[in-house]
Amino acid sequence: MKIYGKRILFTLFMVLIIFLTHADSDSVKTGRKFLNKRFLLIIDFGYLSCPLCVQSLSEFTGMINKRGLEKSILGILTFEREGDESGFEKYIKIMEKRLRGFIIGNKIKFPIILDRYGVFKNFSKNSTTLIFFNYRSKTIKKYIFPLNKVQIKEIFQEE
Repeated sequence: MKIYGKRILFTLFMVLIIFLTHADSDSVKTGRKFLNKRFLLIIDFGYLSCPLCVQSLSEFTGMINKRGLEKSILGILTFEREGDESGFEKYIKIMEKRLRGFIIGNKIKFPIILDRYGVFKNFSKNSTTLIFFNYRSKTIKKYIFPLNKVQIKEIFQEE
């Protein structure tokens, strides 16, 4: 395995360990059923140029907010890096500003991190990917947006 691949796997492993082991007092107050579920939402910036795609994503984030699952989800925004490394920091600032606007415009209450180094790019090529961790059933599932009704029911079913 190349060194780059090892770095990606290590970074992914560390993010998942930190994210999956996080259970604070606010999460406990929302109810035990939600402690068994965690979500990793990987959004490709190019996906946001499609109005129907954005609508599907907005509906999903609305369901997260409505059910009080903000502490159970981590969002990651991936994007295509421009070839010019000299303007990279300026480009990052533009992407951060776009991300803030997207979060405010869609009333998103959970954190979304900008994937500055492309670690998660392979998980969401021109789409949005949801990785769903269900501790109770000991399963990990991957969903590609837009989600259909069966998938939504499966994700949000009560345990």
